[in-house]
Amino acid sequence: MYGYLFEVYTDKTNVHDIEGALKILNDPLMKRLVTSLAVASITTEDIELIVNGKYNIEYSHENIKLFLKYFFDVEQYSFLEKKKLVEKVADPDTKRFFTIALKGDKDYLLWKLGAAPDKSFDAMLRDMMSDSYYNFKERSRVDPDLAQR
Repeated sequence: MYGYLFEVYTDKTNVHDIEGALKILNDPLMKRLVTSLAVASITTEDIELIVNGKYNIEYSHENIKLFLKYFFDVEQYSFLEKKKLVEKVADPDTKRFFTIALKGDKDYLLWKLGAAPDKSFDAMLRDMMSDSYYNFKERSRVDPDLAQR
C-alpha cells in the first residue's frame, strides 16, 4: 500500500491489485457485501466467486484479499471480538447485515445482501420442505399444537 500511495514500486507491489482493493473501498454496495461476508467467516476465494458470479464484476482474489488486509481484517477475530465490532457500527444497514453474518446462516445472509445464487423452483421447494420437516420435528417435542399449525 505504501508503494502504491507514494509511487515507490518494488517487485512486490502490484498496482492493479491495490487499485482493485481501493475500488471495493469506494463502492458502498460492494464494500458492504465483502465486509459482511468477511464477518461471516467466508473465505476470500468464496467471496471472489460470489462477487464475480453474481455481479459480473472482475475483482481478482488478490483485490479482495488486499481489501480485507488493509481495510477490514477480521480473519483472526474471535466471535466475541466480532460481536463487539458489530456493536460499534454506526450505520444501521451495515449493522443489520453484520448481525445476520454473526448468526452463521450464510445462505440467508447472501439472500439478504442480494447475492444469493439463482435456484431452480425444485431446489427451493426441497429446501422449504426439509426446513418445514425439521422445524416440525423440533417443535413437536416442546409444543405439539404449534408444530401442527
